[in-house]
Amino acid sequence: MSIRSRHAAVLACRPVLGRLPGAEHIVAGGAPWRFGFHGDLKDPAEIFAASVRLTGRLQRTHPQIARILVRTGMAYLTSDSGQAPQAMRDLQAAADNGRLDIDDVRTAVAMAGGALLGVLHLLETSPDLDAERVTDQLASRLLCMFGMTRAEAQELATRPLPSPPGPCHRCPRPDRATATERARSTRHSKAG
Repeated sequence: MSIRSRHAAVLACRPVLGRLPGAEHIVAGGAPWRFGFHGDLKDPAEIFAASVRLTGRLQRTHPQIARILVRTGMAYLTSDSGQAPQAMRDLQAAADNGRLDIDDVRTAVAMAGGALLGVLHLLETSPDLDAERVTDQLASRLLCMFGMTRAEAQELATRPLPSPPGPCHRCPRPDRATATERARSTRHSKAG
């Protein structure tokens, strides 16, 4: 996908970007794994886990947004604007509350965001993988990496998630061909 195509996809989805977990970072320039869409969750460790899980699921629910994150996301991990500072505050709150063992929040954002971008890429290249299982496993392993016991991490990473908003009717979907794709398909079927 060209830069112009990526930008067009982002602009087409702009009305819903603020409601999608992770997607507002494309426009706002923040950390790609922290979204602020966490419903009524209060525990900062659970908010972190839910954010990771919801973002990982973007690969199946909003694949174009996930693809943009995979291709452009590394720069957002160290951004001084957008959601990166909020991600650092959330992780610091989890550390301050004794929920996670974090020495340096910038490093924690880089570790978690890098792992999440890697999983998004894996899910993009392996459509047969169960995105829910893989992202729940990622969230659990990240919680363990930050000092949580395996049992508690698995429990947090399998709790019900807040319901994300529905898909944007303007966002390209893999199950809906564009008018150009339909015309191309019709021409090819008539020619054959």
